[in-house]
Formats: sequence, C-alpha cells, structure tokens
Amino acid sequence: MNTTLAFEYSTVDVEINGKIDSVMNPSGGIIKADYIEEFIVDKDKVDPDQTVITCRMSNTTEQMAG
Repeated sequence: MNTTLAFEYSTVDVEINGKIDSVMNPSGGIIKADYIEEFIVDKDKVDPDQTVITCRMSNTTEQMAG
C-alpha cells in the first residue's frame, strides 16, 4: 500500500497484502499487513490499547500500547 500516515483517527478492520509505508494514530480495530515500515502513535490523541497490529513477515501480533 503506497501511502503515508494511513488510518489516522480511523477505526479499522483491514488486511493488506504487502507493505504499508506508515500508519499514524488509528483510533482502534485490527490492522494486518506483511510489514509496516513506520508506526506513529500520539498517546494524547488515541488509546493505544484499542488497536491490534499483526505483521505477517515478522510473524507477530501486538497490542499498540507501548
């Protein structure tokens, strides 16, 4: 997915076959992709616990909280 700052302030349930250049401040939901190059979270604007990230290339699933 050739995009930057994807899903900002969105609640999503998305599965991307390929790489996402960057994701910024999703409001919640599930994001699955082969790889996310950059992930930006401003904890003052969104609740990190509301989003689950799965990167298939690293074979990991994580809650956004950090």
